[in-house]
Amino acid sequence: MDIIFDEVSFSYGHKKVLDQVAFRVPHGEFLAIIGPNGGGKTTLVKLALGLLKPDSGKVSILGDLPERSVHRIGYVPQDLSQAEKFPITVLDTVLMGRAGRSRRRSIQKEDRYKALEAMEVMGVRDLEYSLVGSLSMGQRQRVMIARALTTDPEMLILDEPTASVDQDTQKSLYDNLLRLNREKTIVVVSHDLFAVTSHATAVACVNRKVCYHSEGEIKPEMLELAYGACPVELIAHGLPHRVLGKHSEKGETSDD
Repeated sequence: MDIIFDEVSFSYGHKKVLDQVAFRVPHGEFLAIIGPNGGGKTTLVKLALGLLKPDSGKVSILGDLPERSVHRIGYVPQDLSQAEKFPITVLDTVLMGRAGRSRRRSIQKEDRYKALEAMEVMGVRDLEYSLVGSLSMGQRQRVMIARALTTDPEMLILDEPTASVDQDTQKSLYDNLLRLNREKTIVVVSHDLFAVTSHATAVACVNRKVCYHSEGEIKPEMLELAYGACPVELIAHGLPHRVLGKHSEKGETSDD
């Protein structure tokens, strides 16, 4: 198993964010993590990266403790807005992903080769000397994924990779991730249900608890965990589809 959460709980002070979370993700999965804001998605990712330690329970990543496996994981954060403030080229940005690979401080030929290879994979090779701040959000996201790929990670974790990009760019990014999924476990934190229904092979809904389903579809119990026993509609091909029943006057639900 690439990811194991075994009865994991975590609190910020007196506020419990995750409560006895338990699930397992096998190698080669394309996992979509969904859930409401404040539900614990980012905390879950930080625990997987070893940035936080659980109050109780155990986290295992790639067969070891997170802090011992972090060099085998490629991570792409959500907030890329700061990149536009730095006068740095695409190549230099991607090369930053090679930092810490050895004790050498200077850029080596192998580092440059790995950076250019990752840029080619993500379709940004022609932007080598462009400033990151001049790129669109979609291009910037591709550059950050390329940076994460320079170390040949076994797992790729992305936090809201399609935030602030248009629909065509979303599809292109997910298609790239699907290709990478042939060799790597992919974990995507997303509010974009398109990713869940079209690309993911498993879904984890996080809202203090975790409801894990080893198929790329959203189950009613996931939506109930995330949003409560409320009617929820998804829009597919321009048509609304109700996935939880409407409330009756007595607070019960009824099927459409």
